[in-house]
Amino acid sequence: IPSLISGADLVPITPITPPLTRTSNSANNNAVNGINPRFKDEAFNDVLIFKNRPAVSDFLTILGPSGAALTVWALAQGNWIWGYTLIDSKGFGDARVWQLLLYPNDFAMIKNAKTNTCLNAYGNGIVHYPCDASNHAQMWKLIPMSNTAVQIKNLGNGKCIQAPITNLYGDFHKVFK
Repeated sequence: IPSLISGADLVPITPITPPLTRTSNSANNNAVNGINPRFKDEAFNDVLIFKNRPAVSDFLTILGPSGAALTVWALAQGNWIWGYTLIDSKGFGDARVWQLLLYPNDFAMIKNAKTNTCLNAYGNGIVHYPCDASNHAQMWKLIPMSNTAVQIKNLGNGKCIQAPITNLYGDFHKVFK
């Protein structure tokens, strides 16, 4: 049975702190015209993606079609997000509970209830970092589907969250994009 760990020894010791951000002066940054552009030269961007302050959702659990719940498996920021069944992750408590920070045009940041960190696209997976409203890797597009499910697509890399289950009894602990 999986268990929640601190994970401090699994990531760099240097704490990851979000930058001080500023609001854009762009007239295009609003609910109608969309988001601030991402810098193309990899320079640090301290401009918020949206001018708008987010609305905050109630607490929720994010489940994939296979029944895998997005779960922080190690508390230290920078660790991977995994998919566990609800029964396997019972001992994780609020590590599998999230809040949506809702922005215009169906964009959201996804904040964990236990760590107060946000989902961050990273390589071929997802990690949790301090919430940073200027980070495109932490902004997710919520795309409603015809079956009432929601596809979750990252603004930074264009990939969607999925938790593929090929071995019903052995794969519940993986989350890939």
